Amino acid sequence: MKEIVTKRFRLFIPVIILLLMISLVGCDFFFPKPKRVDFVGDHFSIEKPATWKMMKNLNKDAALEMGNNIKGAFTVVISETKAEAEEAGVYSVEEYSKATVGFVMKGLQFYGKATPEQIDTEHFPALKYKVSGLVDGYKTVYWHVTIETEGYYSQIILWSMEETYKENEAEFYNIVNSFDTNYEE
Repeated sequence: MKEIVTKRFRLFIPVIILLLMISLVGCDFFFPKPKRVDFVGDHFSIEKPATWKMMKNLNKDAALEMGNNIKGAFTVVISETKAEAEEAGVYSVEEYSKATVGFVMKGLQFYGKATPEQIDTEHFPALKYKVSGLVDGYKTVYWHVTIETEGYYSQIILWSMEETYKENEAEFYNIVNSFDTNYEE
């Protein structure tokens, strides 16, 4: 009887070791962590949620594109130097925000009046517009957030379908709050 128990125990140990190794290696696979992503020549960074992927073809002017197709949530970041904005006759973050949110609203049908809301992210004050409307017949909710840094205006544009918006809202806050510069201001 003792031999049978010892034999089973010897077989059981490799199984435990194998399971332990799989659990340690698989932690990142099964429980991925958010990652910082640099953009605009590494001037800026933002935190990509763990379940999101880097994407292409969301916006031709974007310096950063990411999303989660399953959740139907997406983000693009467009950064422009203040000198470029001034060439277009824009001299303040308020003017820049109002002008650029117009591009988002132009692509929507049946949107309501959008008014800016002053928000404080972890690193910078920002202007946020929340805009809803129809895109290709689907009710969509957009956040258009403008952040002013020393030499740039950056737009963080986030969106999801209206029915999944509440589910995605916390990640939207986390993305916006994670925006930071990688240089001293």
